This record gives sequence, structure tokens and C-alpha cells, in this order.
Amino acid sequence: MPRTDGSSVAPAAASAARLRVPAVAVAERLLLGALRERDTAQTAARLAEIARHVARIVGELSASLDERVILEVMRGVTLPRRGTHCLVELIEPDGSQRRPLMPLEASSVALSDAGRGLQLAVPFTVPAAVVTIDDDAHGEMIFVRHADSPDFSADEIAMAVEITAHCAMALGHARLYARAVASRITADEANRLKSSFLASMSHELRTPLNAIAGFVELIDMGLHGPVTDQQHDSLRRIRTNQQHLLVLITEILDFARIDGGRARCREDDVPMANVIADVEQMLGAMAQAKGLPLHVPRVDPDVAAWADADRVRQILMNLVMNAVKYSPPNAGPVSIASEARNDTVLIVVEDHGRGIPADQLMSIFEPFVQLDSGRLDRQGGVGLGLAISRQLARAMNGSLEVDSTVGRGTRFTLSLPRARSAPRSASEGDGRLRS
Repeated sequence: MPRTDGSSVAPAAASAARLRVPAVAVAERLLLGALRERDTAQTAARLAEIARHVARIVGELSASLDERVILEVMRGVTLPRRGTHCLVELIEPDGSQRRPLMPLEASSVALSDAGRGLQLAVPFTVPAAVVTIDDDAHGEMIFVRHADSPDFSADEIAMAVEITAHCAMALGHARLYARAVASRITADEANRLKSSFLASMSHELRTPLNAIAGFVELIDMGLHGPVTDQQHDSLRRIRTNQQHLLVLITEILDFARIDGGRARCREDDVPMANVIADVEQMLGAMAQAKGLPLHVPRVDPDVAAWADADRVRQILMNLVMNAVKYSPPNAGPVSIASEARNDTVLIVVEDHGRGIPADQLMSIFEPFVQLDSGRLDRQGGVGLGLAISRQLARAMNGSLEVDSTVGRGTRFTLSLPRARSAPRSASEGDGRLRS
């Protein structure tokens, strides 16, 4: 083949010259591809190492809510490079003091490196969402490297920032938990002191009240001289108010005992027919006087609860007295019914009064609470009857629930464990008590 200078070359040699340049280009492309694959693999391996390292530290931080443990973990933090250490400085909220925390295994070389500025300082602030802003704990985590090691890479800087953020969050959680524990201890102690005070004052108040009742009785009997009809009437009023005040103080004493865990229940087989008959006998006249007769359907003699008879009677007395107190005159009968259902005994007290608004149903079980509108117009008392009743029910492994419709009435259901010796019937309980 002719050349540009006029000479010629053999065809085979010309073909080889044409192929030489494409072959080199292919080799270069293959080499570049291999290098990129190697870089990709190295990058993936480095990212995986970073993820494992951060996950390990996060796991150690999550293992405890003790601030001392969290600080120890922070002091032991390193980057996945040999010869790195971490120094932690906590700064007081007002910035007046810095508390340095040395690393767990800081070599003299690492500490001297810190003095020569071979470090990466990452400031941190405990998030305000975790603790209050005025108690904001903040500081720095200083990652130290050897003087002859390379500078921290972008990946290492990003890792240090992420680790610091996790440490700050863990420290905030630890401080929040410590604060919650301290608050609970304070609240428990305040509750104990309150219960002790209520019990002590109740005892102190009952003593003079009993003396008042005794002297009123002596005067009314004429032991200190003749008593006129007007004086008899005044003594009767004194006695009525003394008894009312004694009931209130007794409620406070009962609540203090229950709230302080000092109330004791003596469980035994308690036939419901007997307890309901006692309540009917004690409160029937009071209910009838207001036009609210007690309606008590026949209770099967075999229906018995495993409970404390006095406590069950106290609960039913509270429920019936409330039904009578807060129902308008002549609103309809107040019913007390009971039945056994599987391993549970149900006692239902139902009235046809004004009812309780749905958003206030749970409030009636809070101590010292009386609703000022709707069904519960202010009627005197200290608002402990239902709180005591629910706590007594729970103390006997039972419950006290309420269901009410405004304008139609209220229904309280006391549930108690069934007596262990009570016979079971296949036909007992149809799913709803009817009065």
C-alpha cells in the first residue's frame, strides 16, 4: 500500500498498525473499570465498617439510663483508626466551668497530641426536647490522633459528629430518667407524709368529737338538771352535726389507711343476700323519706363473694347513699341487685337521677373531688366515698365501674371474686342484671 511519502508497506503490517491503537484503548478502559470497582468495594467496606462502629457505640449507650455509665461510654469512644482517643468536656449551663473527663486508656502520646492541636473537637448540646432549656447540659467531645497519623478524613469527621449526637441524646435521656426517679421519690415521700398527717389528724379529731357526743347524751338524759323541749331540740341538732362530722373524719381516716397501704381485708365467703339486706335495713327509711324507695329483687342464697363483708357493706352504703343524695325527690326507685356470673359476683346499684356527663365519669373516683354541676350538685362531704369504694374493691381483687346517661340515671357495678365454696349452676347469669 502506498505511503504519503510515496513508499509502500505490506498489507499485513498496515493491518497491525491500525489495530494497535484500539487495543490500547480497550486495555485502558478495562483498567479504569477495575480501579472503579476496587474503589467502590473499598468505599462499601469503609461505610460498612463505619456503620458497625457507630452501631456498637449506640448499643452501649442504649444499654443503660445511668448517667455515670453513659459518661463512661463517652470517655471510651474511639474512631475506627488505631491510636485515636476521645476527651470529653462538660460545660456548666452558665459556661462558668468546664469539667474534663479523661479517656479510659489515654496514652501520654495522645494527651500530648491534644496539647499540640492534633484533634477534632465536636461540641454537643443535650436536646431541649429532652431536658429543660435552663438545665441544658453541653460540652465537647475531642477526638485525638497521633501526631504522625494522617488528618481526619471527611468520613471520620462525619462519624465523629454522628457519634457525638448519639452521646448527647443518651446523656439527655439519662438525666431525664434521673429527674423522673427523683420526682417519683419526692412524690412518694410527700404522699406518705400526707397519709400520715391525715391519719394522725383524724385520730386527734375523733377523740373530742366522741367526748362531745358523750356529754350531749348526758345532758339530754337530764343528769345535769332539767332540760326543756327547746334544749332537747338543740341537743338533737348538736348530735346530728357531731355524727355528720364524725362520718367525714372516718372517711378521711379510711382513705389515709387505704392510700398508705395499711388497710387490711379479711376475705371469707360473703352471701350477697345478707349484705344487701343489711344495707336495705339501714338506708331504706332514708330513701323512702325522699320518695326513692329501695328496690331489691330476690338474690339467690348461693350467690356469695370471696371478700370482706364489712368492706362490701361499706361500698354498698356509699353507693346507695350517693344515689339517694344526688337524685331529685320522687325520681324513682333505687335498685340493688346481684348475681353470679362464672367466677365473678356482680352487685349493681342503679338510680333514675340526673346522670353524669360522659366527660366527668372518671373524675368522680378521684379523692376530694365533687362535681359542681349536672348530677353532682354540691351536697357537702369531702368527696372520698367513691374513691374509697373503688380502692376497697381493688383491695379485694375486684373492681367498681360506672355507666351513666344524662337525664336517665346512673349504674354502678361492683365486681368481686366468687366464693370458693359457692356452687356453680349452668343456668346462672344471663349477661345483664335486671331490676
